[in-house]
Amino acid sequence: MSESHSQNFNHLKIHTQYSICEGAARIDDLQEYSKKNKIKTLGLCDTSNLCGALEFAEKIAKSGTQPIIGTQINFKIGETIGLLPLFALNEVGYKNIIELSSLSYLKKR
Repeated sequence: MSESHSQNFNHLKIHTQYSICEGAARIDDLQEYSKKNKIKTLGLCDTSNLCGALEFAEKIAKSGTQPIIGTQINFKIGETIGLLPLFALNEVGYKNIIELSSLSYLKKR
């Protein structure tokens, strides 16, 4: 990827160790990687939880990278079942994601 393209690329669906059986990236490693590679933005998208959101936001911001908080929630429409990635644009969006994530987790059983 050329220099100009890589500077405009945003990593939005990062799965950390909090995505059980899906993610292996440790937040400390992401912090170092972001700083070393001068990543502009990095989006958290752990599945069915926001457990690492605060740690992610604090550490990624310290590296000079803009953290984007999100998650993937389970959904079912008719017979279709899947995962829907959601990202917070602001504090209201974050509160909405918390509510939707909780509902998704409670209703998937």
